[in-house]
Amino acid sequence: MSTPTRFKRIGCKRVNMPGPVPTTTALVTIFIGLGLAFLGRKIVKILVFLGAGMAGAGLALKFLEPRFAQPIPLIGMVVAFIIMGFIGLGLMKFAFALMLGIVGYLITMNYTPQMIMGILGGAILFVVGWILFKYYLSIATAFAGAVIVFSSLKVLVIPSTISLLIAVLVGIVGAYVQVKQLH
Repeated sequence: MSTPTRFKRIGCKRVNMPGPVPTTTALVTIFIGLGLAFLGRKIVKILVFLGAGMAGAGLALKFLEPRFAQPIPLIGMVVAFIIMGFIGLGLMKFAFALMLGIVGYLITMNYTPQMIMGILGGAILFVVGWILFKYYLSIATAFAGAVIVFSSLKVLVIPSTISLLIAVLVGIVGAYVQVKQLH
């Protein structure tokens, strides 16, 4: 019994394997990568605002809908969306600095058994993360966009060396453009 080519037999199950990525999808993904590489800080801020706002709106709906008639839950959702969106933006820098501080603590604790040294290492990296947050975000989003561009170029069957050179160039230029906008 022959198995259709779009199905791959794994054990006793048939798993529908997706076909090749269409060229249009790869091209759109290249533009998304370029957008992230050159406008990454702004895109991340928009996504954080939307994510935190949607979480706040969902919580407001969950608490207000069973207790009040319309339009109170709708108004509460809009207000919570806006408030939580701005809270999310405000906490973004703190969350990044905190993550870097935890990494600093863990790395320092690998080299010394004294907890005070670990706390000091974490505090130093927390402060560094707080001060250099915009630079880190610019560089990270630029190279994340470059990785997306690289992956999309590979889908378009462009040789690895050329794809890598283009991606590195996109990452460097994207980071330069974003860091330059800070000054």
